[in-house]
Amino acid sequence: MEPPHTASPPTTMKESIPEEPFIAIIGAGFGGIIAGICLKEKLNFHNFSIYEKDSDIGGTWRDNRYPGARCDVLSHFYSLSTDLKSDWEDKCATQSSILGYMKDVIQKHRLGPHIKLNTEILSANWTGQQTYQLKIQSTTGVSDQKANVIISAAGVLHIPKMPVIKGLDTFDGKLFHSARWDESINLSGKRVAVIGSGCTAAQIMAEIPNTKDIKVVQFGRTPSWIFPIDQGKVSNLTKWILNSIPLANRLMRWRIFWLINERNFHLIFGPFGLQALLRKRSAALMKKAAPQKYHEVLIPNFPVGSRRLIINDSHLRALHLPNVEYKHEAIEEITADGIITSKGEKVPVDVIICATGFVVDKYPIDVFGRDGITIQGYYDKTGGPNAHLGMTVPGFPNFAMLSGPNTATGFTSVLFFEEAQMDYIRQLVKPILDGRTASFEVKQDVNDKFNREIQERLARSVHISNSWYRVNGVGKNIAIWPGSGLEYWRNVRKVNWLDFDVRNNEGAFVRLSNGFGWMSTTVSVVLVAGLSMLIQARVLSK
Repeated sequence: MEPPHTASPPTTMKESIPEEPFIAIIGAGFGGIIAGICLKEKLNFHNFSIYEKDSDIGGTWRDNRYPGARCDVLSHFYSLSTDLKSDWEDKCATQSSILGYMKDVIQKHRLGPHIKLNTEILSANWTGQQTYQLKIQSTTGVSDQKANVIISAAGVLHIPKMPVIKGLDTFDGKLFHSARWDESINLSGKRVAVIGSGCTAAQIMAEIPNTKDIKVVQFGRTPSWIFPIDQGKVSNLTKWILNSIPLANRLMRWRIFWLINERNFHLIFGPFGLQALLRKRSAALMKKAAPQKYHEVLIPNFPVGSRRLIINDSHLRALHLPNVEYKHEAIEEITADGIITSKGEKVPVDVIICATGFVVDKYPIDVFGRDGITIQGYYDKTGGPNAHLGMTVPGFPNFAMLSGPNTATGFTSVLFFEEAQMDYIRQLVKPILDGRTASFEVKQDVNDKFNREIQERLARSVHISNSWYRVNGVGKNIAIWPGSGLEYWRNVRKVNWLDFDVRNNEGAFVRLSNGFGWMSTTVSVVLVAGLSMLIQARVLSK
């Protein structure tokens, strides 16, 4: 892998704006990589930096190194359209193989020199010169940098959320979050508590019970629906076909998108009244996998898809082991040497693993917009995270997000969404790079209308349960996109400049043409509608 820079250049503590525009990208996970590839190869633009506060690239795939960590989307679609991989070993790739893939992509596209490791953007302030003033912390100290555009690829699954439990800080054993896995710990012979019942907890519970002389107790208050998929090895024949036959890998991606991901959207979230059938099917699978004594507490009472699905039943099968126990009751208190349940039972433990998710309703960087408030300040004022198409925020010119509010799904690859988002952002920044404009800012009424419609659709959907999708777990849903992947792609494929205030260097408004007429729009709509009807027909015929 081409080595990234480990710090900002120590030439001077105050840098002037470059003669050509400069773009700052926050985060060297998949989003930052996608942004860098797009700028270099679609715009032939090279004056950008990818700022990464950690010592390595990878984002969530760097942080989540717990036993059993793997993707729950099929590998051949959980990859970049620019970098198909024909030799995945697993149908659902492991954490280490995904991280290795990311490093290979960085090397291939020569992004290393653009990546600044151990370098954190502390704050960004919008100035009267149509630029942001960045304050950057690196190993050489704090420096200033002006940027014409900020692309935030910080992601949403990177700030661990610890449980709020009485006595948490009094525990004398080892206690850590699953995303901060303590690799110095040998779990052999230990009494281990796993707090949580979501996807991460399921993956951990499928692995650690096999450790020698371990005893594991899982504390889970909210059950999850499961729909197991084949996570086995990719056959040598499949790898040969994908590597040897032209377009085979591309066709594989199309098959996964149309016949699995989009189909699953219509099955789970579509208006076909299949909830009763899905719940019956999933409950039968769960009862078959888990011991009978746990059936009552493991079967959810909310709609399938209301919370994220678990695609493996190995954690349920592990409950048959004599060294594994599941407790549904709440945790009342943590003491120096154990856990006290709401029933008053004392459970002695040596290690506590918190698989309790992430903080998703906060923006972690102080980005100050046109009116002097931060992104988080805007979120607080408007009842939680919101952005137009999940990317641009009123009052924050030249700022765009990847994987922003209401762009997560429970059925497809986040990378498909991020690539579509970056192509949209590419259209926003191109006039700035060409010198035709200096800034873009989404209009308040456009953003409000979009988010009002999103919330109305979510209110009519299966997403009715309290979950990490919501502000503080109970407020409005700020995570989920209520439509299909196809619908989102259609919405972001072309910028509508009427949605934006565009200005030149003097701050005067500039009018840009949308550049497409009714004919191309009509043809696109007809094609998309036709494809959607084919998917629905296939679903109903099953």
